[in-house]
Amino acid sequence: MNIDFGVWDHFERRSDAPAHQQYAEKIEFVREAEHLGFSHYHIAEHHLTPLDLAPSPSVFLAALAQATSRIRLGTGVYCLPLYHPVRLVQELCMLDNIAGGRLDIGVGRGIRATEHEWFGVPQAEVQGRFDEMLDIISGAMSTGRIDHHGAYYNYEGLKLDVLPVQQPHPPLWYAGGAETAGRRGFNFLGRSPADVSRFWQLWHENRGQPGRINSHLATPRIAITRHVVIRERFEDAERIARRSWPEYEAHFFATSVLVNRDGGATPLQRARTSVLEEALQNDSRVIAGTPAMVRERLDEWLARLDDMPSLTFAPAVQWGDISHNEAVESLNLLAGVLSDLRSGARSATTP
Repeated sequence: MNIDFGVWDHFERRSDAPAHQQYAEKIEFVREAEHLGFSHYHIAEHHLTPLDLAPSPSVFLAALAQATSRIRLGTGVYCLPLYHPVRLVQELCMLDNIAGGRLDIGVGRGIRATEHEWFGVPQAEVQGRFDEMLDIISGAMSTGRIDHHGAYYNYEGLKLDVLPVQQPHPPLWYAGGAETAGRRGFNFLGRSPADVSRFWQLWHENRGQPGRINSHLATPRIAITRHVVIRERFEDAERIARRSWPEYEAHFFATSVLVNRDGGATPLQRARTSVLEEALQNDSRVIAGTPAMVRERLDEWLARLDDMPSLTFAPAVQWGDISHNEAVESLNLLAGVLSDLRSGARSATTP
């Protein structure tokens, strides 16, 4: 199986440096990831929260595109119901040209009801607007025209002046939901081998159905993410994880309403401290350890998914109050793990 490494990122706002410094550091961080051979960088989208210092993904990706030349750049999601379709599809076409055909488009509804409210989108309309937006942007980039008649958007014969470099359109990604991703044919970002197995089951069962996404791709690209701290000594990785997790939680729960699939909303409950303890034990959300420990976990995943054509490991390595230098150190150690995996070096069984 082919394996590569990417980065998934919330781009959280730290309290130890001004915003302008953190933008410069993050651009340097992505340049370092490219230098080390990481294949992808995906950024999330959130609003009015320290969870996301780049609430306009397009603006930040445009800056990254000018600072890099090889790494693929994309979103964990564009929250489609928050956008106007005519503006978004033009931005996507621009971005793919600015990036020289390196854009990946992650899409979603957005999981926070408060954000929909701020943008004037009623909960009852979120799913419908997502579906129509997806049809509009994929169709427009493929045909050069916006032709759509729906409950929320109606356009006839609008012509795009700029098309994306990647035709018929850049790859479309979906994060978190194996059911939607597998049935529709998206590229997929999940959290576990079980998510990935479920995705492939649904992808094969539905591959002949109408309305499939990414029909121009021979096979989808699949990624697994974790929050990761990696150090030569386990004690150092654990110390950073324990220090940073409360800050990450404070950022994550700064806005606190989650959208349900039925259109309702449920308050998010902040996790107990024991959740971190459990995560450190079984890596359900966090991997804090040595290169050998990370390699051992990846070997387990690859053994379970050995019939897949490829896998991308796309960890978050800068979260909570993790500094730029600390994150770059994790990048460098992860690059060593990737090199060992590609060379077939035998994994160690002890940290």
